Amino acid sequence: MDSIKDIIPGVIEKMVPRRAGVSQRQEQSWQNILEKNGLKSARLIGPGAGKILMVVDSPARLYHARTRKAVILRQIQKDAPEVQDITIKIGKAA
Repeated sequence: MDSIKDIIPGVIEKMVPRRAGVSQRQEQSWQNILEKNGLKSARLIGPGAGKILMVVDSPARLYHARTRKAVILRQIQKDAPEVQDITIKIGKAA
């Protein structure tokens, strides 16, 4: 049986995208885009004021994400045209 300290982060993770205004369809679309661009360990956090926050887990992945930012943004805008920019930071991606 899992301890509560192992369960709570998973529950919070599932709640955060909904509060941020991310639909399941958008989340799946974004995950597909990240996988296509070799960013499986990145995480997108919902749109707010025309921006999305992308969190990656290392400086190397930050560099890779920044080099692919324009391509990723165009792909995201196909499903979410209201998104105008992506901010990319290092943090806990998984």
